Amino acid sequence: MGIQENSRCEFVIIDSFGDGICCDAGPGFYRLYYGTNTTAPGALLAEGGEFELEERVDFVVALRPTSTPTMSPAPTQPLTSISIFIRFDEEPMYTGWALRCDDTFLAHFPRESYSEDFSLQSVTKTFLVVEGAVCDFFMVDYDGICCDYGEGIYQIYSGDNVQGGVLFAEGGEFESVEIVSFRVEQGQLVEV
Repeated sequence: MGIQENSRCEFVIIDSFGDGICCDAGPGFYRLYYGTNTTAPGALLAEGGEFELEERVDFVVALRPTSTPTMSPAPTQPLTSISIFIRFDEEPMYTGWALRCDDTFLAHFPRESYSEDFSLQSVTKTFLVVEGAVCDFFMVDYDGICCDYGEGIYQIYSGDNVQGGVLFAEGGEFESVEIVSFRVEQGQLVEV
């Protein structure tokens, strides 16, 4: 399929039964590539299969260089650390989460990424995000991560770690999916 260069595009895959294309009814998946050489570095734009009703991937078809590129110093942009803390309930295999900033997934852990070994355990992940980025944190679980099967919780902090960071949002009681949207401003996270 040909797309005009420098076009902003959105790939949308929809499952009318609301259970994605993987895994209960078989190991279905999709892969979205740039160009015809699927093994070229950077060719894979997105892949997946485990979602609910739909999954969206935004991308830009960049202009191909007509001459050999030259190196120039990258502009420096202020970075802010974002820490995600998750304490799982007794059924971590039903829990998934993702962090997307400016239409790029920095982390994507679909359901079944965590085994029963993570039952009532915690994980913390820290990411560097550019100033001005707009982010979405997605937390997925059939019945939330609190309270029927343990006191699970998620927390989002600005800062390098949970102990030294500033708490922005937390939760655990939700149905199916919860989305927290925020923007990075002067080292802090603000609601959008």
